[in-house]
Amino acid sequence: MQASSQLESIEVNEPVSQAPEFAARMQASETASKLADITLDDIHEARAADDCLQPIIKALEDCAQPPHSDMHRCPEETRILLSQWESLVLQDGMLCREFHGPDGSVELLWIMR
Repeated sequence: MQASSQLESIEVNEPVSQAPEFAARMQASETASKLADITLDDIHEARAADDCLQPIIKALEDCAQPPHSDMHRCPEETRILLSQWESLVLQDGMLCREFHGPDGSVELLWIMR
């Protein structure tokens, strides 16, 4: 007898020790399915409401790094990101961090919370 899903199947008579792995794969599959329904507009709305990211996004839009004297009022996450100011960029309205590879290539990593 088999229990099946879209991505995986597991024998019912397999050791119980494999059940957590199967549950984790199922949860990851369900999460991926939910993420597929998220649009770029959904991400923009969430970022606009994020108190930690909003000051950084505004500062980048204004092309002005916030003064150190204002940073003490920011949440810790915001201060940590602001300390990386030189590598922060807005790409299509999305806050990203630039990584420079040894070959000079530039990769962007979206900053998600």
